[in-house]
Amino acid sequence: VATGPTTVDPEPPQNDQTLKFNEELVRASQFISKVCRKLGRPMRTISCSQYLLFTFYAKPGSLERCPVPSDIALTCILLACKIEETFKR
Repeated sequence: VATGPTTVDPEPPQNDQTLKFNEELVRASQFISKVCRKLGRPMRTISCSQYLLFTFYAKPGSLERCPVPSDIALTCILLACKIEETFKR
């Protein structure tokens, strides 16, 4: 058992493009939250939508296929509604 202080590795330096993309991803996540709340969706659907968004962009090459996260956000909402079976009737 280690008794000394633990050290945290510093985050790798990020360039301006990465920071801008991360800001866009956060905005898309907030957009998902606002749309789902206006539609009266439960929290599990909102969480699933955001998970799908982040999972899509975690895969290599996804940034080149769809460079703007807000373009894919509505698709994530639709898929999350189907996965969580929270259809609007």
